[in-house]
Amino acid sequence: MTEQHLDVAVIDGGIFLEHEDLSDNYRTFIQGISEPRDEPTFAKHRSWNFESDTYEQYDSHFFQRLSDTNRKLYQYYFGHGTAVAHILTTCMPQCRILSLKMPFDFMLDESEIEHRRLPLSKIRAQLEERFAAKRALFGRMKLFLLSHKVLVANCSWTERYADMRAEVETRYPALAAEELDQVATFQLKTVRSILEDFFLDPRIATQTFFTVAAGNNNQSLDEHPVYPAVFNDHPHILTIGGTTREGEWWVEREDFGANWSPRYVDICTQAQGFRVAWGKDTFQTKSGTSLATPVITALVLAILRRYPELRPEELKPAVLQLGRSIKGLETRVRNGLFFDALATIPGLNALLPPKE
Repeated sequence: MTEQHLDVAVIDGGIFLEHEDLSDNYRTFIQGISEPRDEPTFAKHRSWNFESDTYEQYDSHFFQRLSDTNRKLYQYYFGHGTAVAHILTTCMPQCRILSLKMPFDFMLDESEIEHRRLPLSKIRAQLEERFAAKRALFGRMKLFLLSHKVLVANCSWTERYADMRAEVETRYPALAAEELDQVATFQLKTVRSILEDFFLDPRIATQTFFTVAAGNNNQSLDEHPVYPAVFNDHPHILTIGGTTREGEWWVEREDFGANWSPRYVDICTQAQGFRVAWGKDTFQTKSGTSLATPVITALVLAILRRYPELRPEELKPAVLQLGRSIKGLETRVRNGLFFDALATIPGLNALLPPKE
């Protein structure tokens, strides 16, 4: 952090600064970090020039070869990261984004689907190779945060059991239900250990403050934990839930709404209906705790701008004291705490399309 800008790491998908609402923001700088290119478990299309995102991937032979499903996932990957950056730079124009990109290992080629019924030992060995690559990626992220002395990191990305089980079922369709559960449980246990090693490393905990999305599955985090959201019992991690514009808990449908827990969700703010930059040159209206999180991240940066001496463990109470308890939210978020971003942060209202 310097007098000119406030650094914030964004752990998310790719970010396109070519977008008209980001390209002219000279105070925003993208620093890429590469996934391990020498790991055989990552297909060629999962490595690219992380130092400067461009839209050329969409015009490449690679994009044309993707299935319709994978094209949508690929576009979502870059759309999501761009939307988070748009929220951040709108709420805190002085920020400088350091982009730590997740690999798009959620995409599956037909050649990667194993239709034979493999023994569980063989599947575990294959997963271990992928875990080694993921562990290496998070190791590089950790070194990046430590070497650059990054004080704040926004994490609008999550991991959960249901997604892992669905991925295993797609990758290994011949597995029986009990075997699927075993493999998904093994995967979750391993991924959680990787995340714990990253987020809960004592060196990171004393340097970097994390704002984390609660997720959008309209479920209790007590019954359906989402990582790293449930790491919020540590003082350097703040988990954010979402509300409507009016401050009511945000739910759009049975399977799409802000996850809740008076234990695991620390504070909530508006998460509904932001018109955000999406990909290279489009806008879309989106909702979710992924977008509420950078709003709170901007608040953290504003606090640090005024009180640069604050340590990570001091930032959490500083944020929470700016919230107010709302009757009816105490079953969704700790102490029913709500931060009214629309009434507090200049410029955020400009991202809301007019009500119909």
